[in-house]
Amino acid sequence: VVFFDSLFLLFHKIAFKNDFWLLPESALLINIYSPEFFNHMLFATLTLAVLFYIIIIAISKSLEKIYGNID
Repeated sequence: VVFFDSLFLLFHKIAFKNDFWLLPESALLINIYSPEFFNHMLFATLTLAVLFYIIIIAISKSLEKIYGNID
């Protein structure tokens, strides 16, 4: 949870110029979803990003084999 909390804060400080992302503890979003939900969403997002990266690299290598290096 500590790792998620620090990543959460870092992301929001980089992504937003204001403090609108700071919700009060009574906010519906915070009360509906558990911290585990947000941890799972982070893991799923990072997993998908890595998988897409691997797929793009594999396609790139395949195209390079077919067409050669275009440099």
